Amino acid sequence: MTHLGPLDIGFLELEDSDPHISLAIGVVAIIAGPAPNQQELRIWLDRGLESHARLRQRVRRTPLDVSGPAWEDDPHFALAHHIRRTALPEPGGEPQLRELVATEITERLDRDHPLWRITIVEHLAGDRWAMIVRAHHTMVDGISGITLLESFCDGPTGAAERTAPWDSSADMPWREPNCPRWTRSARRRA
Repeated sequence: MTHLGPLDIGFLELEDSDPHISLAIGVVAIIAGPAPNQQELRIWLDRGLESHARLRQRVRRTPLDVSGPAWEDDPHFALAHHIRRTALPEPGGEPQLRELVATEITERLDRDHPLWRITIVEHLAGDRWAMIVRAHHTMVDGISGITLLESFCDGPTGAAERTAPWDSSADMPWREPNCPRWTRSARRRA
């Protein structure tokens, strides 16, 4: 078991102080084409689960909080608990998606399980679908969240990967990882 740091403990306490607060961080990807079937999604998620043990861990508090909370392996881990599928009502446009995202983001993650969830949203207008990925702030921040999502894809193939300093005015090359067909269309060029 690994104990949570003071900042992560603070995130949990802040969330505990008000039932209207959720400290989940989320990202929404709108993707062209049909949504993946269960098997395709499972293969993609298994890759990330192999790379990041934290995705299979939950937060455990000690009785009477005599010591700080710690990460422990979830003995009853079930991937199905972390995947939701839903469909937008007609006409399946951006307003309906925004409303769904707002609802998803404000819902608290279940602390009896690892603190993340993916929602697959079907029937988005224009032959598209969306994926909402949420994780608690104790698990990820902005950079580690990007690293986590990148881990679901293979590394680049062919030419050597180029890097550039982080500068919004610079011409940032985009890596072309071997991702499932449905994740390739979700990437944006910097």
